[in-house]
Amino acid sequence: MRAIILTGYYTGLRPCDLLDLRTSDFMQGGVLVIRQKKTDEAIPIELPADCREAIAATYPQGRELVFPVSRKAVWESIRSLIKKAGIGGSLKWLRRTGATRCEQVQPGSAKAYLGHLTDGLAYRHYVDARQIVFTRPIPPCPTTMVGGAA
Repeated sequence: MRAIILTGYYTGLRPCDLLDLRTSDFMQGGVLVIRQKKTDEAIPIELPADCREAIAATYPQGRELVFPVSRKAVWESIRSLIKKAGIGGSLKWLRRTGATRCEQVQPGSAKAYLGHLTDGLAYRHYVDARQIVFTRPIPPCPTTMVGGAA
């Protein structure tokens, strides 16, 4: 489960794309290139070392699917882990968490992280705006303006 959770978080892939990852999708240096089912867009994703190590620890080399498990088994395991942790959410929350974190670190990056083609979609459905600190411009103080008048 660690490998699935890390891969879901780092990639932002939809659950269907996550569970359909193939070893042939990986290139040298831990770069993953996948074609998303929903958008038919190919996106490159560089996986951090901890994620690559977790994936490598789960399977012998030579198999086709990275995560050869049933969707039902994954959903049940995730649901059990979430319940034990006393939190809400689902596998989709990995996408939401990742998108929100990307926006916290680099404003405007959630769209690319999620592989979206439409502007604003990330904020409407994934980014938790309550966790984003917006830098809203503030006009200068009127008393510092010439003549002191606004």
